[in-house]
Amino acid sequence: MEEEQKKTKEEAAPKKESVKPRPDLLPHPVEKTSEEEAVGKQEEREAEGKPLEYESDALRVRVARKSGCLMEMTVHAKESLVVPAHKKAIRAVSKQVSLPGFRKGKGPDDLILKNYPKEIDKHWEQILADGAFKECQKLAKIPILDTSTEVKFKMDRRSLKGGADLILTFETTPEPPAVDPKTLELQAVDAPLLDEEKIAEAIHQVRFYFATWKRVEDRTVCEGDYLLLDLDDLETTPPSRVYSDIRFEVSDKRMAHWMKELVLDMKTQESKEGVSKPDPDATEEEKKLFQPKRVRVTVKAIEEAELPPVDDKLAMMLGVTTVAEIHSSVKQLLQKQIDDHVQKNLREQISALLLSKHPFDLPPSLIEKESRFRLEQLAKDPKFIQFWKVRSEKERKEIIQEIYDQSEKAVRMFYLCRKIIIDAKISITSDDIPKPGSTPLEILLQPSPEVHFKESPEVGHAETYSRLVMEKAEDYLITHATKTTQKEPVLDK
Repeated sequence: MEEEQKKTKEEAAPKKESVKPRPDLLPHPVEKTSEEEAVGKQEEREAEGKPLEYESDALRVRVARKSGCLMEMTVHAKESLVVPAHKKAIRAVSKQVSLPGFRKGKGPDDLILKNYPKEIDKHWEQILADGAFKECQKLAKIPILDTSTEVKFKMDRRSLKGGADLILTFETTPEPPAVDPKTLELQAVDAPLLDEEKIAEAIHQVRFYFATWKRVEDRTVCEGDYLLLDLDDLETTPPSRVYSDIRFEVSDKRMAHWMKELVLDMKTQESKEGVSKPDPDATEEEKKLFQPKRVRVTVKAIEEAELPPVDDKLAMMLGVTTVAEIHSSVKQLLQKQIDDHVQKNLREQISALLLSKHPFDLPPSLIEKESRFRLEQLAKDPKFIQFWKVRSEKERKEIIQEIYDQSEKAVRMFYLCRKIIIDAKISITSDDIPKPGSTPLEILLQPSPEVHFKESPEVGHAETYSRLVMEKAEDYLITHATKTTQKEPVLDK
């Protein structure tokens, strides 16, 4: 039992700067501090903008916040802390060594001190640093980043008569600034038009899910064929899948002109790279707003289709009862897609404004941890592995840097948004999780958010929570931000 207690105390103690991070670092008394006290100390530091000083019967400490959320505690430990630490060090060494004529742990202190001075000094430093850190936290109440945070120490001097001087350093939690929604100015977003033609097209697309399909194996792609296509965006790092196994009709009405030119005469399982561009009959405004992208199109299959008629039988398969209900339900779901499109655009504006106008320090370890996690997930993707193998050393460094930059933005946004929902007293409950569609029609036209990390429910729950934090904070800011009047979509009656 004594050995276990000794081991636990040693693991919880601050370490010298040369040691590696310890994931088993136990929380120190700061964890017992109430949230109100911790927030009060944070506000005090922000208001003062200078190091804070504290003193007790055991020590004096000067606390300074450095860049990168690094806290530095310059400590002078008094004899009342130093002397008991020295005695504990002697007892700790006594339990580990044997002296002639004495059992382990029973040797006289003077003989232990005489025979094992280096071992005692090593334990003394560690016990003293651990005791100093605990005492400092009772006074300063500085929140540690998390339970895996490494606490380092550097001992400048120590003496039984004169006390000890040491420096403790560790990462603390980020302190994002408060955000005033009224200082954010959003650009108006024009909602896409919803008309009868788009409703009819959506119904036409839904019929594909109940079609009778015939695979074509003996020829290349022709006008009027139906294709199962994959589309990859080649301008992201790594290339990202825009969609997979989506059916297209090879026609001027239902396929972009650039894509039709690309796929004609392609074979099954053939891939081609091209550049997306607006159709020749697009408006000047559409051409101006269109952003060409380098993409890769893969023909997964060439098919011919027999579509079911739009009747009450189709309605029942879609979870409604009549053809009229098909029309009204599709119209409602398309309207939700429009609303989601507008909200997504506004959220992107909010994100850009928050990142540009509200800078604050982040602990490097947080960004590195997020970067490692993202790289580990990519390393499990066979397509990314193939992509990585053919990259040059320079390209690999650029990819890693881009992932690091994305990780920093993600961490920064999470802490900003969490601060916003706390300040605005916004709650997050299970009711906020989007519900899956209840009818086949809703499932087809309103797919649920993609769920990652199915093999790790805890990670999946964390991802869901993070997404809700960001969405609720961004939606709150959108509601209260300064913005021009938003145009409403035109709905045909």
